[in-house]
Amino acid sequence: SDSFLENKDVAIQISLVNLQIDSALINTSYLKYDLLETANGVTTSVASGNFQNFTEEILPLKSMTEISAGTTYSYEFRLWLEESGENQNNLMGKSISGRILVYTAVR
Repeated sequence: SDSFLENKDVAIQISLVNLQIDSALINTSYLKYDLLETANGVTTSVASGNFQNFTEEILPLKSMTEISAGTTYSYEFRLWLEESGENQNNLMGKSISGRILVYTAVR
């Protein structure tokens, strides 16, 4: 049986949306993120950084990119507070919220 996606171009875009980050977490460089992509057994970092001085509600992680038919892709989003050796008690109890949004396009 023929696959729906056979002979079609497929692209995806990944973003964090509806982001709400406590100001204490924006005023530090220690809140880090990384988006990992695994394809054909090879893992690469697609986007990484911190939220220092971040004022938007959307964080683009992967721009609209064509993916290869027949390849399985998996993504892992990591978010962590990096140990600095400094007192980070002011960051305890602070919050970050949002959604991961994946757009797909088929032609």
